[in-house]
Amino acid sequence: MVLGKKPGGKITGEDSSGKTILEFPGGSKYIGELKNGMAHGHGTMYFADGRQLTGAFEKGKPHGKNLTLSFPDGRKYTGDYTDGKRHGSGKMIFPGGKKYEGEWKNDLPHGEGTMTHPDGSVEKGTWVRGKLIDPSAREEARGRLFRTIAILAALAIGLALLLFYW
Repeated sequence: MVLGKKPGGKITGEDSSGKTILEFPGGSKYIGELKNGMAHGHGTMYFADGRQLTGAFEKGKPHGKNLTLSFPDGRKYTGDYTDGKRHGSGKMIFPGGKKYEGEWKNDLPHGEGTMTHPDGSVEKGTWVRGKLIDPSAREEARGRLFRTIAILAALAIGLALLLFYW
């Protein structure tokens, strides 16, 4: 995603705060600082599909720390961007209360991270291209279940021994 000269954006004026408005074919627009005709500095990109991206831009691409991307379905990402993609540290909150917090690469969870579910269960570990790959990381998410099964098994063995020797 390059906001400026390459995709055919056209400067159409300024908003009430004096920021430049750059409009694109298809209905998207950028309001913010420009350099050499491209988004550069602080601004907000309003996509035609309803997404909204606010933060730092460099050479026409989102780039820097603490950018915020909001989706029409209620998802919200806050974190780092590198060269136009979610990359570095970030947090995605999903509708319904699910939340991923950790490392990102090429717009996907990638590296160390934690997915917290609305029921309080947690998946923590190493993520690769959006998928949890470290099997031991699921232990925390299912830890209560494993502990309960172990306790029940111990009780069953104890009861069997008691009945056997009675």
